[in-house]
Amino acid sequence: MKITPRARTGAVVAAVAAALTLALITGCGSGAEAAASAPVALSEKELTELGLTGHDLEGFAVEVVQQDGSGTKDQAKPDRFCGPLAQVYKGGAVGTPAAETVRVALRDPDLGADFKEALRVDVTSVNLASYHGQGAQRTLRTVADAVEACHEWVSRTARDRSSTGYTAVTPRKAVGAKGADEAVAFSLSGKGPTPNSPTTSSVYCQVVRHGNNVAAYVTLNMGKMTDGTPYELDAAVVTAQSEKLSRG
Repeated sequence: MKITPRARTGAVVAAVAAALTLALITGCGSGAEAAASAPVALSEKELTELGLTGHDLEGFAVEVVQQDGSGTKDQAKPDRFCGPLAQVYKGGAVGTPAAETVRVALRDPDLGADFKEALRVDVTSVNLASYHGQGAQRTLRTVADAVEACHEWVSRTARDRSSTGYTAVTPRKAVGAKGADEAVAFSLSGKGPTPNSPTTSSVYCQVVRHGNNVAAYVTLNMGKMTDGTPYELDAAVVTAQSEKLSRG
């Protein structure tokens, strides 16, 4: 049966989106002075305007993820060592932001490729969150501490890891992000997405602070995860979102 480019593209987007859905589903002075100097979070409207759109990324489709209000935190049930990393991976914000918005950026697939090859595209979720006070700084410290604690725990224990699903948690060099104050990058490795996948496959994550706003990125590539081909965090998405935050 011949598959038209339009039908193939729709099938690829649907397959990748379904996979991603599974992953997603202080100082001295008076109190008045401290309150006046404390950073104030952006409103939901202001934060939404800073989110990526298709105009910001040539060669990508960008979609807004509608949050259903149930919250990824309730669904994650994280363990005490790796919980914040699970939260990032599932597309949620760490801590308690005042505003939050989520985008998914999908590289345009090759219309001439067969279905299996067309799945070899990067899909990156971007969670933007804005915090009052020192919330953004605490979020980065929490994630950095969790990378170290989860890495050590997974490395030294030989017991069943069904509570996290990870076989390796690896600190990584952060992708450059314009205007960033600090960043933490890591990969999570575990069983591949299909029964025929290699023993382990990885997803790549990075959390970046811009003032009192935090951007959390997660890139996965279903085709490459299935056959064990290496890939990386999609730097183009990080660059585009960072530049937009810097301009904002």
